[in-house]
Parts: sequence; C-alpha cells; structure tokens
Amino acid sequence: MPKDAEIALPARSAKLEANVMEVYAKRASAAGADFKGQALTQQQVADLLWCAYGVNRKDVGKLTAPSTMNSQEATLYAIFPSGAYRYDNANHKLIRVATADLRKEVASMQKDMADAPLMLVVVCHPNKIPVPPAKQRECCLIDAGIVSQNISLYCAAAGLKNRPRITMDQDALRKALGLAADDMLVINHPIAL
Repeated sequence: MPKDAEIALPARSAKLEANVMEVYAKRASAAGADFKGQALTQQQVADLLWCAYGVNRKDVGKLTAPSTMNSQEATLYAIFPSGAYRYDNANHKLIRVATADLRKEVASMQKDMADAPLMLVVVCHPNKIPVPPAKQRECCLIDAGIVSQNISLYCAAAGLKNRPRITMDQDALRKALGLAADDMLVINHPIAL
C-alpha cells in the first residue's frame, strides 16, 4: 500500500464467486509459516474491509456486521509494512494513524506472524454502547467476534490465509494508534495471499 495520509479505496466488488456452504467448509486458521506471502491488491483490501465492517445500507448507515443496539462501536485498523491506517467505513477509505511498521507489535510473542503483509486489528469503544458499564465489555467482545467472523469468511471465499488471534502488544499498539485508555484491542487477523 502507498504511504499516503489517506487512501481512497476502490468500490467493493459487485460479486465474489463463492458458495456459502463451500466458504464455511474452507474456513480455517493458517499457521504462522503461511504468512510469508505477497501483499494483497488494493481491490482485495477494499473488499476485505467492506465485508468486515463496511456500510451496506448507505441510506440508513447500517453495516455488514450487526452491533449491540446499532452502537457501531468497533474500529478496524489495517497494519501494513508502510504504516497503520484506520478504516473510515462511512467513506470507504483508509486514514493513516502511524507511519511505523507495527506488525511486530501485533505479532507479539508469535514472531512468525509478523511476516504477514496485512494485519487487521479490531478495536472496540465500550463507552459508545448505551448499556450499563458492567455489560459494555461483554457487548464489545460479542460484536468484535462478529466482525472477526466476517473477516474469516471473506478470506475463505477469496482464498486468503488468515488467523484470528488475541495475542498482541496492547500497550505499544494503544500508544502507536492513539487509543483512549478504555478502548479495547480485542482481536487481530494476520492476512496473506
């Protein structure tokens, strides 16, 4: 990906030749050695992000992933060798938040994951959910799990390798991404061709 401050993504593909039952049959978590692959195309990145958490009903601002009381409390971060970007799903573009290569911070103890050309990090903002504070964390975990499944299913359909995982250097990523103290780094996905 380029090092631009903002990257306008191409419109999502109108069609992906995949049978739903075959996609579920193909869904798998790749091993660390599988991530030494080439980078995704910009179209693949655009389709992946849209499937994960894109706007699919512009007239009402609804997303491909449901959320508690339509809180839409998640944010997707795309981590490339060229830097980290926040996915602006309303405008289907990437906004750079860091110029450093943060893949080692996402990989953390599982160093072989750091070779992935793309890592997606799902962050939740519990204070956006209009439920009692004691329930906000639970809602975030459920909603992030739905986004994670969308990522896994798109990867299976598109023939991409991915692995949902919770291991990551939370402190380093929180600082590098400029997150608030109560933001939750829930799950990440290394992704490769």
